[in-house]
Amino acid sequence: GYAPEPWNFGFNLGPRPGVLRGCAELARELHERHGRPVSLVGWSLGGVYAREVAKLAPEATRCVVTLGTPFAGPAKANHAWRFYELVSGQKIDEPHVLRDQIHVAPPVPTTSI
Repeated sequence: GYAPEPWNFGFNLGPRPGVLRGCAELARELHERHGRPVSLVGWSLGGVYAREVAKLAPEATRCVVTLGTPFAGPAKANHAWRFYELVSGQKIDEPHVLRDQIHVAPPVPTTSI
């Protein structure tokens, strides 16, 4: 019963200006097009984006499902931080607004796998 849609922002190379806003606009557009709130599914950093989009567009979001998404615990709890630093050009130990706000749950049902 799902109609999958790509995120249309190219390779996920870490937080970039405008990505979250663009994803929230896409969620609203899909909500309007299909006449029902959308389910956001994201893997790893994509799950972080899904959680944040649900906070920006809760009226358009039915639920969030994350797979292997590092939104809680120490930033270096797994080896993904090395890849994050490589592709984003940002150091994991530097302060980041996104990293500081991802601990807050979205106002919609969430499942984390």
